[in-house]
Amino acid sequence: MPVRLPSTPRRDQRAGSARRAGAVALTVALLSAVAGVGAAQAAPVTAGTVTASTLTASTLTADVAPDPAVLTGSEDPAVVGGGAVPLSAAAQRLAGQRMLAGEGGWTPVPTSGVPTPRPAVVLPAALDPQPTYVPQNTCQDVAQPGLVKLRDLLETTYPGTSSYGINIGCAGRAHTSEHLEGRAFDWKVALAVPAQRAQAETFLSWLTAGNGVMARRLGIMYVMWDGRIWGAYWPEAGWRASSCSGTTDCHRDHVHISMSWDGAYARTSFWTGRAVTVADLGPCVGQGQFFALPYSVSRRNTVACPTWKPLPVNDGIFPYLRRNALRNVSLREQGDAVFALIRILGGEPWSTRSSVQTGQELASFQANRGIPVTGTITPATWQQLALFTSGGAVSLP
Repeated sequence: MPVRLPSTPRRDQRAGSARRAGAVALTVALLSAVAGVGAAQAAPVTAGTVTASTLTASTLTADVAPDPAVLTGSEDPAVVGGGAVPLSAAAQRLAGQRMLAGEGGWTPVPTSGVPTPRPAVVLPAALDPQPTYVPQNTCQDVAQPGLVKLRDLLETTYPGTSSYGINIGCAGRAHTSEHLEGRAFDWKVALAVPAQRAQAETFLSWLTAGNGVMARRLGIMYVMWDGRIWGAYWPEAGWRASSCSGTTDCHRDHVHISMSWDGAYARTSFWTGRAVTVADLGPCVGQGQFFALPYSVSRRNTVACPTWKPLPVNDGIFPYLRRNALRNVSLREQGDAVFALIRILGGEPWSTRSSVQTGQELASFQANRGIPVTGTITPATWQQLALFTSGGAVSLP
């Protein structure tokens, strides 16, 4: 008979303060590395009055906040293929600090005669709330309705353009990506094609004008184009450099668009004629879980997720990990081993989880923890499950 493991709430450690602290440390290292760059070579930072020539560790923490979408590698170049050169997580975070040098106040310039999207409803005077950065933390291979609407709107407004895709499989993914939740897609427009560049930059100018009025109405969280990123959660910073290498990774053959949960579910004023009053912050990851449970349009969370805390070492799940620590377990096996894995990676309810979904979560976990993606629960996987679930406090024999 399957063992039912205890369950208590928590938040995924990836969204905790440790990553932000690491980002600051990496930035300080970068600033030391580029200290020899003269003021004449450096472009001004696009936040406040700080310039690259005057940046120090203290001004960094006081005046410039690293962009979380860059630091977590939200846009994975593998989603659209091409000649991009993938970066390691550490290299991507370090390269992401290029944005501190700014882009010299660059803004997209609209082209006369190129249209902008038109809403099908009368827009209200009220404006939807400014979104916060809410990264992917579920694994649900489904195209969300608001993103489908936006894709269709862009293809109708700009004939000849199309989409590289909305959602992709979760198996083996090592990067955070809103594509995995169906709330990001890649609009296929090319910088090298003058007509398409005019379409892309006319849309982006319209979207970001007035600190992102239309981005808020559409529920767009951030966009990436031509080696730059603009976030509705930090509009006053303007367009900043993002980490990239190659045409696809630098978003020169597409515009990456990530949406808030309200935008993904088409709840915002552009679609409904009514402004959202309190933003949906998305699902929370439960204690001992790698992903949040799949979200849906009928659910809504407006309260910040609880602070993540590791499971205590006497939690009932660890005996199951220790018992199976030296085994190579197939997901077809019935019993406490696979149920322990589901408890950590997928949560409840048990009855709705398929072996395919569990296999995707296992592959993503193995890729994120830097161990071979095998499709089975290996001894190395048990070790990493114990370290992950305990916050590094429990190591298996």
